[in-house]
Amino acid sequence: MAKIINNKLHLSILTIAFLIIVVLLIVYEEENTVKEGDIKGFSIQNIQPDKASKKAQDENVKLIDIRTKSEREKSHIPDSKHIQEKETLEELDRNYTYILYCQSGNRSSGTVKFLYNNGFRDIYNLKGGIQAWEEEGLKTY
Repeated sequence: MAKIINNKLHLSILTIAFLIIVVLLIVYEEENTVKEGDIKGFSIQNIQPDKASKKAQDENVKLIDIRTKSEREKSHIPDSKHIQEKETLEELDRNYTYILYCQSGNRSSGTVKFLYNNGFRDIYNLKGGIQAWEEEGLKTY
């Protein structure tokens, strides 16, 4: 009888320990998961093409195309600057607002993270990239 009680006690302790571990793993995962638009406490500012088009009319806003040369030759947003080298990105004037774009918005979101980690704060990712821009019927060359 004492052995049964002792086994139940051990089972209860193991169950509680297991539940504590599961809860701790869930909490750890939740705190350390990069959510959509979240980079180490920095929320990527995604901007829709129509709003980006209006915002880009401001002389203090610069559009940056980070795609490959061959992608840019197919089409690009008017007045955008083509930059492929991260070292060149670091040389950008931090006094401007930048809207970065790629083909679909994935690569440019990574570049937004890079710029943020290098001291830039007023930066946007064109949501959906140039594909979304063109789907909105906005001008490209």
